[in-house]
Amino acid sequence: MHRQSDGQGVPPRRRWRPLRTGLIGTLATLIGLGTALQGFPELVPGGGGPLLAAVGLLGTATAVTAQVILDRLSRDQAAGLKGDRKARRRSIPAPVDHFIGHEPLMAELLARFERFPRPGPRGLLPRLLGRDPGRRLRSPLIIAINGEGGTGKSQLAAQVVDRVANRFPDGKVEFVLYGEGGAQPSGQREPAAPETVLRMMISVLGENPAEGAGAAELSERWKTITEDRRLLVVLDNAKDYAQVEPLLPSGRGCAVLITSRTEFDDTPLPMVQAALPGRGPGADRTPGPGCGARAE
Repeated sequence: MHRQSDGQGVPPRRRWRPLRTGLIGTLATLIGLGTALQGFPELVPGGGGPLLAAVGLLGTATAVTAQVILDRLSRDQAAGLKGDRKARRRSIPAPVDHFIGHEPLMAELLARFERFPRPGPRGLLPRLLGRDPGRRLRSPLIIAINGEGGTGKSQLAAQVVDRVANRFPDGKVEFVLYGEGGAQPSGQREPAAPETVLRMMISVLGENPAEGAGAAELSERWKTITEDRRLLVVLDNAKDYAQVEPLLPSGRGCAVLITSRTEFDDTPLPMVQAALPGRGPGADRTPGPGCGARAE
């Protein structure tokens, strides 16, 4: 199930460019052939009868279908060019090669990402046929992985990210929501202020945060610039929902993966919560009831 990735944990993208080039050439040929067949009955006196009429209709259907596919490929290519400048930020640990113990839960989490189209030819046909499961959704996918410290929340998130990052052509950004340890006399880490994280988020997308802007203004700007993006956001070790809420993107093409020791109760947004078992004596090391959807 584990796939090879580049040095930053993102699976290689757009390896099918030679195939796409050949496909575009074939489609252009089909458009020309279909157009020629479409006019063929006009060359025969009397129209040539039902057979040649059928040939003409076949030519029309071939040209129209090939043009629709070619237009879709052109839009995907434009998105791909934008994706060459995609945002990247690595903060959580890289995925390990051998990860066991949470396979059923991981499968449930990965299934949630089926709403986002795959890159390349595997994802092209469902989009052409209008079978995109996410097109009717209006909010981003938000998943919170809850559990005690040391239960593998961050590594589970890293494994999921490694498998789905190529579905997000605008990039993948990760942020740890606790500051450095030892900053306080007690040695406890303090949670990062939302405005601090928002400034980093806005900067990683290529914009300069407004000087002196507060959390509300920065959050509004973040939600605005993510409205039309397909972006994967990872928020690791969140304190609570109040810390996370300003950091959520607004685009339905976005996904957010959160890890926290705290369950997020009564959230106003649709959110999937997945609980990991504890580490106490006799604790079951296999996932419990799996993913629970809130407000969905």
